[in-house]
Amino acid sequence: MVVSREAYFALLGGLVIERVFELWLSKRNAPRLLARGGMELGHGQYKTMVAFDTLFIVACAVEATLRSPSFPGSLSIMALIGEGAAQSLRYWSIVTLGESWNTLVIVIPNARPVSSGPYRYIRHPNYTTVALEIVCIPLIPTCIRRSPSLLS
Repeated sequence: MVVSREAYFALLGGLVIERVFELWLSKRNAPRLLARGGMELGHGQYKTMVAFDTLFIVACAVEATLRSPSFPGSLSIMALIGEGAAQSLRYWSIVTLGESWNTLVIVIPNARPVSSGPYRYIRHPNYTTVALEIVCIPLIPTCIRRSPSLLS
């Protein structure tokens, strides 16, 4: 498998679109949670997390532009599968929480913890998703200087 620079940038662009969707969804859901008595926790680190996530995607694009990283094909395939798994876990979490999903940490006092969907197996699946992406996304662009095609 060969991932072109353009395909990798398209993947990063898709991640940016996905992050914008998450921010929109979060902005929509936050007032509903707060109206139910929710309390936002950890607001001080939220801007740092958003900045880190933004800079991470930018750094991946810059590295692919300046360095043309090349990893063994099997590693890049595993990274691409890992990213697919991360996205699946992210959307499973969003669907499971519904209107309670948010990028902010909003806790409703005395609410029972969610124990269905991915929360049955992982306490914080969205954090797991982010950690998996930090590992996988930089490893995807293999052999980009050799071929402009997505699959070879």
